[in-house]
Amino acid sequence: IGWNGSGLIPASQMAIDDINSRDDILQNYRLNLIIGNTKALATLGVKVLFDFIHLPPTKIMLLGSGFSRVTTAIAGVAKYYNLIQTTFSSENSVLSDKKSYPYIFRTCFSVTAWIQPQITILKHFGWNRVATITRRSVLYDASTEILLSQLYLAKVDVIAKEGFISGSNSSRQVRNLKKADARIIIAHLQEEDAIEVFCQAYKYELYGPDYAWIVPSFLTPKFWNKVVNFKNVDCTPEEIAIAANYSLSVNFATVNTAVNDTISGMVNNRCLSFKSTCCHTNFELTPEEFNIRYNKWPTIVNHTYWPNSYAAFAYDAVWAEAIAMNNSINPLATLNRTLESFHYDDTQMAQIFKKEMYNVNFSGISNIIQFDQYGDVHPHVIYLVQHQGNFKRTVAIMLPKLNEINFHTTPPNIIRWAGKGPPVDHVEIRKVQLKLPLHIFIIMSSLSCLAILLTAAIDNSFLILEPSLLECYCTYGIIWLATILTLNTFVLIFGAFLAYEARNIKLSAMNESKQIALCIYNVALLCIIVIPISFFLPNTYGETYIASSTLILYCTTTSACIFFIPKIKYKHEAVYPSRPLRSTVQQNIMHAKMSYQMR
Repeated sequence: IGWNGSGLIPASQMAIDDINSRDDILQNYRLNLIIGNTKALATLGVKVLFDFIHLPPTKIMLLGSGFSRVTTAIAGVAKYYNLIQTTFSSENSVLSDKKSYPYIFRTCFSVTAWIQPQITILKHFGWNRVATITRRSVLYDASTEILLSQLYLAKVDVIAKEGFISGSNSSRQVRNLKKADARIIIAHLQEEDAIEVFCQAYKYELYGPDYAWIVPSFLTPKFWNKVVNFKNVDCTPEEIAIAANYSLSVNFATVNTAVNDTISGMVNNRCLSFKSTCCHTNFELTPEEFNIRYNKWPTIVNHTYWPNSYAAFAYDAVWAEAIAMNNSINPLATLNRTLESFHYDDTQMAQIFKKEMYNVNFSGISNIIQFDQYGDVHPHVIYLVQHQGNFKRTVAIMLPKLNEINFHTTPPNIIRWAGKGPPVDHVEIRKVQLKLPLHIFIIMSSLSCLAILLTAAIDNSFLILEPSLLECYCTYGIIWLATILTLNTFVLIFGAFLAYEARNIKLSAMNESKQIALCIYNVALLCIIVIPISFFLPNTYGETYIASSTLILYCTTTSACIFFIPKIKYKHEAVYPSRPLRSTVQQNIMHAKMSYQMR
């Protein structure tokens, strides 16, 4: 189902044959490749190692293995037997720990070599806010810690850090990414994990124009077709393909593009750095010729093994060990020893081999092979690759030393996005102060002035109003509003009570119970209608202001009219009576006479 390293055996055997066919390296020696199948199991890998150690002949160096989990297990034991080990496809960062793994080297690239190019991608597109989702294991946890520390140094904000156990459901982790509004997601996982994660990404809609995924480069172009092998994943291949489309990955050149001729022949008309007499041969192998030979290798042609993209790394790993052994011959001769003198307790010879491995420097099929202090090599060409439908296309070349990306401009190898361009890392929310439109303010102010003039004309008094719009917001705004409405409701009820009690006053000038009742009814009815409506009105252009202002103006104006217009009528009748009225003195005299007669 997953990655298969058996295709590296033909490349290793090809290197063995090429070395044995030359007379300028390991003279009087012949390399033999002894193969042990670890089946990608760490425990079985250790068993194979013990079989190698206890069965003759004595092994001088180890090659492999293909999986990081197996390589770390073997390297953790092999150091006690002083065995140099070179891996061609184990990329985990823990192997760079020379205290734990002092004798291991690798011609492939450490997973940490991916981190800086990934940060270069983030900076290029202006992505400063990302999330990570990674497989939880001892090996992946180490690389994840390095990734997080590098993101911190690059001032990239990590808004979510999710981890999952391989083979488990990642629904919760992907849902957390959705809740965190993660739009740029870095995923460190295996291919079988990617099937499950992108299934969940499809369900939670973490794909499309608003999202970008950065995934490992070893995901095959149609990895989603393998979903049929996973019963716990309830997505179709098409759904996973939709979620994974347009994802980005960092890929390293697996063939050396720096020169035409490589280690198996002559480089720039000079001998290989063997520290021994270099004999000129007519055998020259370019990366292109290597690929042709590799794909025509008998065990590849008859499908005993399948082609593997790490084949060039395996070829160069064999050459690195051969050169180190060749360059160790002279130092060993000074000690009156030879290569066949090695035994598993021989720390002195192991140190000589280790020193010569660090001195290796040649142009290989995959890269310039020169190990740093951690036993790692560094890529000289980095590619930006994008999933586009059923294809993985190289859309740009990354220059790590210059921290630049040169994008291709010729179709089909151009970068594509689900939207009009690359997504943004977040949606910025800014609070914008809304201003009352001037024309609404003028209209309402004019109406206010008319109401003031009308009231002043009726009451013979002046009231100066300064119109303003003040909106207050607080955490307990609803409570305050309810309190104020309750208080005013009691005021209205009390007013109604007073009007009711004063209803029987005979003097009409003093009896205003009807006017009070009418005003209370008018105010209460409008408040019941307008106040709830104002809650649902958007206040973008003064709708709430208009509603509240109209309510206030209407209530105050009508109340003033209800109270004072009857008074004007009363005054008019008092000055210009329609029928003769007795004087107040006459009325008083008559009232006094009547009182006297009653006595």
